[in-house]
Amino acid sequence: MRVALLCLLVLLAAPTGVLATDGPPLADAGLDQRGTVDRPVYLDGTGATDPDGALADYRWRVAGPSGTAVPLDCETCARTHFVPRTLGRYTVSLTVADDAGDTATDRLYVRIGAGGAAVADGDVTLALDGPRTATVGDTVRYRARVNATERPMSLEWRIGGRVVRTHAPADDAVLDYTVRERGRYRVSVTATDAAGDRATASLNATATGTASDGVPQGPQPTVTGPRVLTGGADSATYRLDSTGGSYVDWFLDDRRVGEGPAVAVSLTPGAHDLHAVRQTSQGPVRLTFAGNETEVVVDPGPTLDVAVLHGGDALSVDARAFDPVGDLDVLALSVDGEPVDAARDAGAARLNGTYAVAAGTHDVVVSASDARGQSARVARNVTIEARSPRVECTETTPITWLPPVLVCEVV
Repeated sequence: MRVALLCLLVLLAAPTGVLATDGPPLADAGLDQRGTVDRPVYLDGTGATDPDGALADYRWRVAGPSGTAVPLDCETCARTHFVPRTLGRYTVSLTVADDAGDTATDRLYVRIGAGGAAVADGDVTLALDGPRTATVGDTVRYRARVNATERPMSLEWRIGGRVVRTHAPADDAVLDYTVRERGRYRVSVTATDAAGDRATASLNATATGTASDGVPQGPQPTVTGPRVLTGGADSATYRLDSTGGSYVDWFLDDRRVGEGPAVAVSLTPGAHDLHAVRQTSQGPVRLTFAGNETEVVVDPGPTLDVAVLHGGDALSVDARAFDPVGDLDVLALSVDGEPVDAARDAGAARLNGTYAVAAGTHDVVVSASDARGQSARVARNVTIEARSPRVECTETTPITWLPPVLVCEVV
């Protein structure tokens, strides 16, 4: 009995003979990162493990924002690094293999900006470059370097918190800014992609005064361009004969319509006030036409409406003339070059009547002209018919106690 019990204990204590299976490794590329253009990004894969064996191989891969491969310092090391050359999001993958040949892969993302860049929501990266010192009157250029996964994209530029330019898509990512006054100012740009993701970058700059401290020296620039627009013209370009490098605002009827050395404006009939304002560190300087004049007049000329102009046994006319700027000179009627009638009024005039004209076909002209010599005319050949003789009779009583007498005549 003892022998049987001992054998049973030995059998119970013996191993079952079932072997554990080898599982896959665990890859760990690390956490997402942010970096800067032209600065190394360090990668550490030492967190990868194999629970029941040893890791035999590391394989790193980096894809740039456009999907192209980016070279690494070492593709098969546990630790390595790469240097990004462009803005955007980089995709990093680490694949590890164990001694049994099983593999596992992990990914991380690296967002690359630049000095002064700020990355906000989504896949938009932005950097801002430009001078940090300037002189009053200089025009300086700031450039945005943008990368976005979703396009199209818009850019909004601000100087001192005020929006100075908005454009989309962001192809021409530059701002040309003319410095208006001395002191510090802040330039910022915000990029927004089609998905609504955005990023903002900014920098501070300082403007110093000119040698004359911003006060214009010598003769002031003069506004040049047409003072009177006639013949239906309703637009013109005005410019300064010199700018001296200063910032210039243009005003039409006290409304700002442009900036820079020239401006193109559209005008309505009538008189307008046009001038420029030159900004200096000492304040604005008003620039005008020669002689300190600011008036621009748009005079399209008179309009003429001839409702009635026909013959018969007499010439019938109904014509109106109107001048939008109130300088109508005369509304005239002529027959065969000879004046017949005229009306004068600065704003509007009318001829309405019947005129006795000899029988025959006549060249009849109705014309309106203004004080600047502009005119409108309507000319027609009008036929006046010969009038047949007729007898007209009148009853009269020459002597009260005699019966009435009928007196007739041929007319």
